[in-house]
Amino acid sequence: MKVKEESSNLYPLLKVRNFGPLAGNPAKVKDEEGKEWDLIWPINRFNIFIGPQATGKSTLAKLAYFFMTVKDEVFREACDALLLNIKEISLKKITGVLVAKFFKWFGAKDEIGVDFLLQFSLKKGYSISISMSETEKGLLIDFTQSLVQNILKLSELVATHVYGSERSDNILWNKYKSDIFKTTNKLFFDNRSTIYIPSDRNDSIFPEHYVNVPESPEANYKNLVWRLQVNFSNGLKQTKDDYMQIHRDEIFPDHLSKIIELSMKIMKNWDYRYDVRREYLYNDELDERIAFSLASSGQQVGFRIIEILYYAAQGSLEGWPSTLLIEEPELNLFPDSQMYMVQLIALFANLSGNRVILTTHSPYILSTVDNLLYASHLGKQQKEKTNEILPSLYWVNFGKLGAYYLDNGMLKDIREEKLKQIKTELIDSVSDTLLQQYDELLNLDTDEETNETL
Repeated sequence: MKVKEESSNLYPLLKVRNFGPLAGNPAKVKDEEGKEWDLIWPINRFNIFIGPQATGKSTLAKLAYFFMTVKDEVFREACDALLLNIKEISLKKITGVLVAKFFKWFGAKDEIGVDFLLQFSLKKGYSISISMSETEKGLLIDFTQSLVQNILKLSELVATHVYGSERSDNILWNKYKSDIFKTTNKLFFDNRSTIYIPSDRNDSIFPEHYVNVPESPEANYKNLVWRLQVNFSNGLKQTKDDYMQIHRDEIFPDHLSKIIELSMKIMKNWDYRYDVRREYLYNDELDERIAFSLASSGQQVGFRIIEILYYAAQGSLEGWPSTLLIEEPELNLFPDSQMYMVQLIALFANLSGNRVILTTHSPYILSTVDNLLYASHLGKQQKEKTNEILPSLYWVNFGKLGAYYLDNGMLKDIREEKLKQIKTELIDSVSDTLLQQYDELLNLDTDEETNETL
């Protein structure tokens, strides 16, 4: 069996062995400690996955989401301890919550199998591992000792606030929560909020869809959409005026202007409105409106990405970056809208601290990323002229890109280091097959005409 050695200084780092559709790589990879894995994924600022259906792209994205939100469970436990006047955080309780969450997200023991190992490294020496084997009882979640020490530091902060807290004082309570939130982010080496946008996103979201304790990525997504809808009472374009009312002496950020501009192109100039349990699209030029449920499926799924991305971008401009995991951003979109969607996502990724993870089957998505890579490379020598063709806000830096082909548990890097682009043979592989079929049919047709002539 061939084993490839894998070395990376990029964190976070996700390693997978024998887990669901991600198992089965015959060419194992070795980490720096010599341990073998099916795949090792160094998570970059802009990540994109392609591959056939049912090869584990969504599973890999959900694993990343699971590990990135462990700190959210630690934060919740710290807040509960503070609220209940408990002196320390219970790691056992946190682990129990994570075990239940893992089974709800990925299936029961007989569905996900045994003898698997997952490891998520925040940085060297700070890791979370999840494993299950025939000899062990149930699912095991382990934190390295250095990470446990960080959680104990958070306990010390909670204890300090408990002893001097005035629980009836909302201002003081919010200050303590803010202290715990910032400290949790610091101890987990990540100040980003993590948002998962599933492929199933064209349903209208109403208050009854809101759940106090979301138990799946999809429930988290619906909660977020429900909270955001009220911000679009007067439409996406009107958010500019809303922003300026709050930030009176500031200039409206170019990034937000470009987001609105690209969004209107994706939506074909139909703006979204929300009005007391009713969603609809409005066209200023035509002075027409239609119910959101009757809009094109492309507009429905496209706007769900737009509304989340807009407010995540606004948050990052105010110092609160995010990680967005988006399944199939191309769904139901015409090729030109797919191009605009990638430009929109790239613009977001270029804002300070943001990260994106995309899964896709679309060659248009990959080709657009390829153009943005080329623009970034060419822009180093001819910035002004390149900027006229593709604005620099959209450029994708090759060093911040992770692009992979996933199949049979094998994660293949499809970046071309020398050209600073994505390997085009994978982008065009289906086109080559179609062209070959057409040539064979054309030859057959030509042979038939020749026979008839004879």
